[in-house]
Amino acid sequence: MTYDLSQLQFGDLRPSIILESIKNDQESINEFYSLLIKELLNSKYWSLSYNNMPRLNWNDAKNARKAKSEFQMPGLYLWGAENIPRYIGQTENSFSKRFNRYIWGEKSEYNLGRKYENEIMQLGIKGFTQEIVNWCKNSYGTLARLEHTVDYVKHGIENIWFSLFPFKNKDLIKELETKLIIAGKQWNVKNNLEPLLNK
Repeated sequence: MTYDLSQLQFGDLRPSIILESIKNDQESINEFYSLLIKELLNSKYWSLSYNNMPRLNWNDAKNARKAKSEFQMPGLYLWGAENIPRYIGQTENSFSKRFNRYIWGEKSEYNLGRKYENEIMQLGIKGFTQEIVNWCKNSYGTLARLEHTVDYVKHGIENIWFSLFPFKNKDLIKELETKLIIAGKQWNVKNNLEPLLNK
């Protein structure tokens, strides 16, 4: 099957439309994901000058949120570090709200990475203070957020980017997230890259 992702843009609806049309065929989803990653990795980063580019460095996220209404939509998202996909996630509310975890919040992965960058580079997850570790455990029951922060710092905090794939029909988001993660994990293995952060 041929999938038209030429000139993919930020917040493009084509990925969600295609995924919904092939939702019951994992092999087709794998094929689509491979093409999607190729398009993303061959693109420039979003900026005010290139405001249709499909992925953006998280340093530009605040500017993008002001300029792009897609942040108010639900859907799937993909994080990467240079040429390595790192994490696939979803929100049934809005990207803007969900990304408190990643960028906007005081204890977001971005802000914690900035604050503890030197310690993380030397000590990994032990570079966080006990206060931060306790906060993460008590708030979320897991250290996944801190583990992700460590991963992003080790890949170079300036190299982290993400792409958004809005959905008009949010009923299928969770199901398609699961299937896209399967495709993403296989793609990383096939290309001799470290595994996705998704458990």
